[in-house]
Amino acid sequence: FSSLLQVCPQQFFQLFLRLIRSDDPNLVARSTKLLGQLLLDERNVHVSKMFVGDVENLQTIVTLLHSQNKQINVEAFHIFKIFAANPNKTSGVNKYLSSHAAEIKYQVDCVIVNREQDKATIAEKRLILRVLSTLDRNN
Repeated sequence: FSSLLQVCPQQFFQLFLRLIRSDDPNLVARSTKLLGQLLLDERNVHVSKMFVGDVENLQTIVTLLHSQNKQINVEAFHIFKIFAANPNKTSGVNKYLSSHAAEIKYQVDCVIVNREQDKATIAEKRLILRVLSTLDRNN
């Protein structure tokens, strides 16, 4: 995966997003988890920035936050927090987050409430909800 990700990141993400849009919840959950791991890997910082700069990718991840499958929700949250915590959001991502902040806050809160929480996840939830609240007020 890593070499394809480094050489052809746009094609890699296009193929990966097809997996995430599958009708098979197990495939979606596993693919979302793997994508989150790839995006959080320090060796992939430049391609991670490219991924989180694309509003269509954000829309796909927000859609996963709405899933009835709790595992998909949790994995989507781990990717969503990269978008929300990014201090250098593109204008498209910032606009989307601002205009959907209230709805996304609700989804994030529901995902985490239904999950066994550890201290790191609770801290991440608070940070993301603060970021979204700020965006919501600016809208």
